[in-house]
Amino acid sequence: MENLASHGFVVVGCDDLASEPTADPDQRANLDVSSDAATAATIERAGRHVVRQAGRLLAVLDALEAGQSSLLAGRLDLARVGVLGYSIGGGSGLAAALMDARIVAVFNLDGGIFGPPTTRIGSEAYFLLSSREAFPSESELTSPDASIRNYALVSALDLPRNKRRMERPDNYWAQLPQAEHADLSDDLFVFSVTNLHRTNFERSNMTTAIQTFEVAFFRKVLLGEQDSLLGVVGQSDQTVRWISPTSESAGATRARQ
Repeated sequence: MENLASHGFVVVGCDDLASEPTADPDQRANLDVSSDAATAATIERAGRHVVRQAGRLLAVLDALEAGQSSLLAGRLDLARVGVLGYSIGGGSGLAAALMDARIVAVFNLDGGIFGPPTTRIGSEAYFLLSSREAFPSESELTSPDASIRNYALVSALDLPRNKRRMERPDNYWAQLPQAEHADLSDDLFVFSVTNLHRTNFERSNMTTAIQTFEVAFFRKVLLGEQDSLLGVVGQSDQTVRWISPTSESAGATRARQ
C-alpha cells in the first residue's frame, strides 16, 4: 500500500472478513487439504469467502462515492478502480470485478481462483504474480501424502483458468520461482528456517519486482500510460519468469484431466 501511495495513487485498505471472527460465517476456518473431502470443503468455503469479501470491497467503494471520507470527498475518480489482493484477496478482487464495472484492473498476488471467477473472466485488465507453488511438480501431484498432493492439485486447477486469461490483451502473468506463497506478503523479510540461506540481495530483488510490477500495471491501466510496462513484460531473469498461454508444466496436464 505504501509503495502505491508513494507513486501518487489513492490507496484504501480493506481487511479480510476473517480478521473479524464475528463477521465470518466460517469462523476463520483455515485451508484444510488433509483429505479429498476436506479439500472439496475448502474449495467450496473459499468460493463463499471471495463473494462475501467482494461485497466488502464494493461497500468501501460505495462509502467513498457517498463522500463518507471528508478528506477524499469529490477528489476521486471512482469510474476506474484497481484492486490489489494477496492470497484469498486476489480471488476476492476478481469476484468484485465481476460484480461492479468500476473495477477495471485486478492485481492478484498469488491468490487462488475460487467461486464465480473460476469460469468467468471479469476485469478488462489482470496481473497475476505467482510464487513457486503455482506450478506444482509431478512428485507433488502424485505424493502419497494427502496434504501435499491436494495442495498441489488445488494449484494445478488454476493453471488452465489463468492461461485462458492470458490470451486477452492487458492480462499478464509473472512468477517468482524462488518465492514461497508467504514471500508475496511482508513475510518475505521474516526469519524462516525453510529459506535459511536466502540472501538479502535475493529478498531485495523480489521486493523490487513486486513493487515495479504493481506500479507499472496500475499506471498503464488506470492512468493510461501505455509505455509503463515496456521493458518489463517478458523479461525473464533469475528472479522473474514470465508465463505465456503456451507455457506447459506437469500440473497443467493434470488440471485438464
